[in-house]
Amino acid sequence: MGWKISDKPTVDPKDTDLVLIEQDGNTRNTTWAKLKALFLGTATLATTDQTIKGAINEVKASTDANATSLSEKAKQTDLAQLSNPNLLINGDFQVWQRGTSFNQTVTGSLYCADRWQFVKGGNVANFSVNKVAGGVKVTNTSSDGVAMYMEQTIEVPESLQGKKITLSYEGDLVISKVYFNSTVRSGIGGQDLGSSDVNSSTKTITTTIPVGTKALTVILSSTKNEFTINRVKLELGSIVTPFIPRLTSEEKALCERYYKRITSASSSDVPLGSGIFSVNNTLFGLFKTSVPMRITPTLSYSNIGSLEAWGWVGTGMLHSPLTNLYLYAADADNTNISFSANTTSTSFTVGYTANLQITRNTNGWAALDAEIY
Repeated sequence: MGWKISDKPTVDPKDTDLVLIEQDGNTRNTTWAKLKALFLGTATLATTDQTIKGAINEVKASTDANATSLSEKAKQTDLAQLSNPNLLINGDFQVWQRGTSFNQTVTGSLYCADRWQFVKGGNVANFSVNKVAGGVKVTNTSSDGVAMYMEQTIEVPESLQGKKITLSYEGDLVISKVYFNSTVRSGIGGQDLGSSDVNSSTKTITTTIPVGTKALTVILSSTKNEFTINRVKLELGSIVTPFIPRLTSEEKALCERYYKRITSASSSDVPLGSGIFSVNNTLFGLFKTSVPMRITPTLSYSNIGSLEAWGWVGTGMLHSPLTNLYLYAADADNTNISFSANTTSTSFTVGYTANLQITRNTNGWAALDAEIY
């Protein structure tokens, strides 16, 4: 059954106006009031315009308002959920390659949690650093009121110069500064966070990275005998966004660009690298790092006696402790680092390969260090 209205009204019709409708070649009469009742049903219009056009306009206005409201709510939800990347590494103190408890009794700075360096004012000793559930706890063990500092220095690419940044953290109130460096570790200025009540909500500081900055140092310090800090974040912009922890594996990989420690195991020897004996007690070879390191690293180890070479002596395999170990050059991205090592045994076969490893059950370790000092 087909219906059509032959003429398009040029003005708004009245309810009493007749309407001619064609149905299968037959013309029928009705009124606008009946058509409106058909289209609108029992709907009640808020508008004073009670015509069909008024109904359509009212629906459009309501839809537009709802769309705007939904859009605003979506924006608010996005702001609550989105998070800027953290320019700092290990801001929630997940990674502690060097250990989780430290007592500093000699003057100088000390790396404890990865990427975080700790020092007492005036290079005065006697402080402790411990991993705790709430982040990191720093304690003045001499209770002398001398300020304690924790700091992290990061390289600043040219793309960040001139950009606004915001620092935030959780935990006890401390004094916060951001130092901008024209070269690494040479401070050219800073800005105080300001005062707030101890244990208040997240503290923040917003500043701008000067053009020419090559590195910046975030410093958190306090003269209190003890303070705890967690979730330290440095991000682009002037708004503090939620702290979203990285995966532990991702955080550790970022840390290992600056410092990599390999520790002995209880059940097996731990390989460090491999090489070839050039003479019967001198091994030349390569360390291969899991991630590119910042610079060619320096080498440190717990004790030389925990390191050994394992190679062929003509009649079988031999384990021999080292007498020394040196690093040489590295490739362009600092992932392959050459070394030489001397062994106590002079029985190794020249030209044969051997492994450099940490002996099991020795509590020994070896570390590659490319940190910023």
